[in-house]
Amino acid sequence: MSMFNRAQRLLSRLDLVERGFRGAGAATAIMGLSHFAAPRVFEAITRPVFPEDTANWVKVNGTSEAVIGFALIDRRTRLLGLVGLVVYGVHLGERAGTAVVARLRENEAISAPSFAD
Repeated sequence: MSMFNRAQRLLSRLDLVERGFRGAGAATAIMGLSHFAAPRVFEAITRPVFPEDTANWVKVNGTSEAVIGFALIDRRTRLLGLVGLVVYGVHLGERAGTAVVARLRENEAISAPSFAD
């Protein structure tokens, strides 16, 4: 048996991909549930990106993360979890990008010199 085949067999026994998905799924689910255990912590993080109705968005985001995490743990629901993760990531990225642009525009309007004088 070649060295490559031995390495391949060892890796298949370790099942690193499966363990990785399970670990990442568990961590994501725990983080999602933490939104309900310590909402104030997440409100401070969430407010800049979701300034209106922040407390509700903390619950929505926590639920999303918990569901995605649990879906990643089980092979039968993993594809759905990965799709959810991508959609959730795009959603958060879009909201964060919009918040950054709005903040930059605010700062630009405040610090812009006035030539009307």
